Amino acid sequence: YRESFRLENGHPSGVACLSFSPDRRLLASGGIEGNICVWDLKTQKLLTSSTANSKSGVSVLSCVWKKDRNDSFICGIQDGSIAEVTLTSSKISIIGIRAHDYPVEKLVVDEGRVVSGAQKQVRVWR
Repeated sequence: YRESFRLENGHPSGVACLSFSPDRRLLASGGIEGNICVWDLKTQKLLTSSTANSKSGVSVLSCVWKKDRNDSFICGIQDGSIAEVTLTSSKISIIGIRAHDYPVEKLVVDEGRVVSGAQKQVRVWR
């Protein structure tokens, strides 16, 4: 592989997770500092960003796009929350729930289900 381009200035503390949208036009990234960023891969620009949690420094550890949805993805947060992120007119709307007693490190999305993993806990959501 050879580098094609760089996406910079979204995560001052480092990137913890990445996920392509189903149509491969957008990239979601989660940061150690708690930022959620959405990048346009055609223009190579940051479309929008937001903080995943009102508490500063709570990392976004995992992210996965919803199947057949280019405007919505799920994030796993260090505080044990999972958050649904929805894009509207280049803005981010975030709705989260407390899901685990541990940081949410793994996520899988399939046909109306979300499965989250945090240490020894695995939970299925509809």
